[in-house]
Amino acid sequence: MRGYKVKLMTHSKKAMKAKAKALLASQREFLDSLVALRKKAGISQDEVANRMGVSQSAISQFEHYDANPTLSTIRRYALAVDASISYRVSSSATLYQEYESRTNNHVSVSGQEAAPPYVDWEKPILA
Repeated sequence: MRGYKVKLMTHSKKAMKAKAKALLASQREFLDSLVALRKKAGISQDEVANRMGVSQSAISQFEHYDANPTLSTIRRYALAVDASISYRVSSSATLYQEYESRTNNHVSVSGQEAAPPYVDWEKPILA
């Protein structure tokens, strides 16, 4: 768009690192919830692999703590373990504030304190 200037928001390096940690934590929590649901249902990695048409080692890698699966792979895994998933997009400040409230990691992102937001994750209920 010619003639328009885009003004980028600048954040401190410390605040950006804190937001990145919050994003990573939410991703890990999401994947952990899927794995917990598989285990609660008594479905083995081998069975999930058969349902997805992949190897058991591929499922093991998916469930590994540093996995970075695609959305397509997450959907296929969810289908294989009979899970429903939902997606929600919100500002990174909202996600960071929720993470901060859980970890007591206080780094000012916006210069203002805010109440912890509601996070809409579908988590399995573990008995």
